[in-house]
Amino acid sequence: MGEPDPRHAHQAVWTDTSMLLWGGTSISAGTSIRRVLRDGGTLVFGQSVDNDGDGFSECEGDCNDGDATIHPGATEICDGLDDDCDGVVDGNIDADGDGYPCGPDCDDSNPAVHPGAAELCNQVDDDCDGLVDEDFDLDGDGYASCDGDCNDANAAVHPGAVELCNGVDDNCNGVIDETTDADGDGYTTCGGDCNDSNPLIHPGAPEVCDHLDNNCNGMVDEGFPDADGDGYAACAGDCNDSNPAIHPGAPELCNQIDDDCDGQVDEGVSNLDVDGDGYGELLFRQYSFDEKSYIIYGIGRSTVTKVFEGAGVPLN
Repeated sequence: MGEPDPRHAHQAVWTDTSMLLWGGTSISAGTSIRRVLRDGGTLVFGQSVDNDGDGFSECEGDCNDGDATIHPGATEICDGLDDDCDGVVDGNIDADGDGYPCGPDCDDSNPAVHPGAAELCNQVDDDCDGLVDEDFDLDGDGYASCDGDCNDANAAVHPGAVELCNGVDDNCNGVIDETTDADGDGYTTCGGDCNDSNPLIHPGAPEVCDHLDNNCNGMVDEGFPDADGDGYAACAGDCNDSNPAIHPGAPELCNQIDDDCDGQVDEGVSNLDVDGDGYGELLFRQYSFDEKSYIIYGIGRSTVTKVFEGAGVPLN
């Protein structure tokens, strides 16, 4: 057996099951030499391996031996890769024939879409600049009229905006002021329901005497007499509808009168010590004139110490 010529590094001699390389090195039969280089008198070699099983090893031109779809002779597709290993990415494919290869062309299936095309209001990046419908969003809310913005002069109005009770279709869904009817009476707050937690209160409901605006017309207990004008009718709990100082919610005074109409007299109060002498004054009289109610306190029945108007505002 002769030695291979070192000037032709690819030459080798097979002996039974081994390949003998010049320099005394061998590899098993059935493999091939990937590369034999002359390096300082020593022959260096490596085995050729097809890692992805596509029939091509790296030494056979497979530019990505970890992907079986990439190898010499593969069909070049528009994917940003050199599929056929010819050193050219995407091979200048222009599938839609618009004169722009698929790399710069952001939609190579549409000849109207390519760099330099006129941008239209169509929710498409026509000119492949990474922006959609630029120059068509007049109010800067991120939605153009072609994107469904029903008022492109108002940045608060656009698809997905919060619907407000304002007579405007804020979210551009074609419905104005749609809100939830919390109490299920058929009226929403936007629809005039002044108490959407009570199904008995809504526009058109019958007004009853309960100190509530049942029909949401801005008036309370209209149609029921309030003789003393204190905002409470007798049917709404005014236990003395001839005295405006007496009604539900009025301050309870020490006057032997149920001022707040809760069925109790002088609860929670004591005789007033108006002058701070440590002795409470006695109620002298409560009366009214000039359409006002007055409460007079005094010592015994001879000396007036304080006069209160209505709910207890002291008068000099």
